[in-house]
Amino acid sequence: MPRVKVRDSESAMPTAACRGLTWNTKGRPMSCAAPTWFAIAPPAVHLNVGTYFSVYFPPQLAYYLTAVLVTLPGTYFIRLALLPFTLYVTYRASTKLDLASGNVAFEEANLGLLTLMAMIFFRVVGWTFHYRHYVRVGKGRDASKPRSLSEILLDACDLCCNFRGIGWDFSNGRIFINSQAAEVTNTPNPSSKKREFVREAIISYFLNSFVFEACLAYLLRYPLPSAPSSPSILSSSLYAVRRICHALLYPTFTYTNLGGSYAVYSLIGVLILGQDVDDWPPFYDRPWKSTSLTEFWGKRWHQAFRDAFGQTGGRPFGILFGRVGLVLGTFFVSGLFHDLGYWGMHRARGVCCNTTSYFVLNGVGICLEAVFKAVTGKRVSGTLGWIWTAAYLIGCALVTMSPFCMQDLMRSYSAAALTQPIYIGSLVVKSLIPF
Repeated sequence: MPRVKVRDSESAMPTAACRGLTWNTKGRPMSCAAPTWFAIAPPAVHLNVGTYFSVYFPPQLAYYLTAVLVTLPGTYFIRLALLPFTLYVTYRASTKLDLASGNVAFEEANLGLLTLMAMIFFRVVGWTFHYRHYVRVGKGRDASKPRSLSEILLDACDLCCNFRGIGWDFSNGRIFINSQAAEVTNTPNPSSKKREFVREAIISYFLNSFVFEACLAYLLRYPLPSAPSSPSILSSSLYAVRRICHALLYPTFTYTNLGGSYAVYSLIGVLILGQDVDDWPPFYDRPWKSTSLTEFWGKRWHQAFRDAFGQTGGRPFGILFGRVGLVLGTFFVSGLFHDLGYWGMHRARGVCCNTTSYFVLNGVGICLEAVFKAVTGKRVSGTLGWIWTAAYLIGCALVTMSPFCMQDLMRSYSAAALTQPIYIGSLVVKSLIPF
């Protein structure tokens, strides 16, 4: 399949809102001023039926096979033997496959590709070096009874999609699982409880989608310019306020996009697959109420990858450097995971923006809170703790990301507009009513 060429002119500027952040006001792609790392030859394998089964499917198959093995006792050495194959096919898909078919206006698709490959890599490595096997301990499961073949295969499916380990022994006491909303918990009748859960999920989806699209509209309307060349007190102050607003946009995009998507998945699980509402606890727990970095990252922010990052980063660094190594290693791998996704959009250009430094600094902040507790005997909390948490989170973003990098990282969310109700509704209205 030939590459799709994008002309360097105003006529090549994408018209859809989901592609608006890729381009500057002259219709040319934004450039990276800083030196880049890990640039590779532009991937030339485009997705079709043949390349799906030869390039895209093998890492997913290896991921599933490892999930099967990690639920079976006595498979440690089999998992070790399978690991080189998994690493090879994951690397091949990460460096050869181009879901954008050569069109730079659709490079956000490759962020999804690299996020999937990075998730497969970190989870498989963690599963491989876990000496014991995982046991599913959810409702109605008796670990002492042997499982049938269908139960083994279905358990592996659940494990592949169940990042927090809900209903598995490896999450007990290690991963904080949020409680259901009081409206759901306080409903004694199962059918009423299910109905209340569905209502809450629908509200969550539309509320998250509305905030997401409002933030995207703001970002499109007020992109962050470079610092003023001749700054006055007023212009510098306004610029600083806009920088802070953009620093808040990124976590808001993450929160609303993942929160809205999770609401849809929970509705599919409960209404179509017949799962219990307790299998879908809230994804977040009002992170804006956090009064410490420890509370923010350990409880209130989503815990989807805590086990994977802890197994591959926290555990080995913890063995070498103790508690500090456990914390910093976990955050270091978290940064690598995010940067691998962003690298997917710029594999030919390479990496000039990263989030690893941001996550490592947050790990440092958590270590500082531990020192504070050791010295004073008190946890960081209360109003001062809330101010500290907000200031540290925003300050780390401002210190570690330039205006260009912040804009470039946030454009990864622009493609998600295609799944938002207001944007979809506007397309429907435009197709029915000519303007």
